[in-house]
Amino acid sequence: TPMSRASSRRGCSIVAGGKVHSANAPSHVAGSSMTFAELKHKPMTHTKHLGRERAINLAAGAAALPLEVLERAAREFVDTDDTGMSVVEMGYRTKPFHAIMERAESGFRKLLGVPDTHEVHFFNGGATLQFSAIPLNLLGGVNEGKTANYLMSGHWSEKARNEAR
Repeated sequence: TPMSRASSRRGCSIVAGGKVHSANAPSHVAGSSMTFAELKHKPMTHTKHLGRERAINLAAGAAALPLEVLERAAREFVDTDDTGMSVVEMGYRTKPFHAIMERAESGFRKLLGVPDTHEVHFFNGGATLQFSAIPLNLLGGVNEGKTANYLMSGHWSEKARNEAR
């Protein structure tokens, strides 16, 4: 099948009729002038869920979410937790926002088994933001002047090391 055929180059495969690298999205997700509407008649480009056609998203970044999750988020986006406002309209110092953060931390701790002896921090921004945020946070204050060791295991660890320099 087109999904399982691999090209001779390492990490590449054929998806939706086009060659993609494993770290890149298929052309109908990013980097193409052809829209999903133009591609959805082709095999291996979409799936049908709850009566809706959904793009197959193989992107390394943002992942596809179940339709039920998207629909619930859409409903609750306008009126989060019966506050009469969206979460994006709430101030970060308000009680409703803190209730959301407390639920998020509690769920995160439960899911990953994080004990109360450890702090949980939520940061905004994408993953690459952490390449600078982590050294700035861990090597400042009482740790100022200290150094960090980086294990170089590939592309992303090299990016992290370079940003921390």
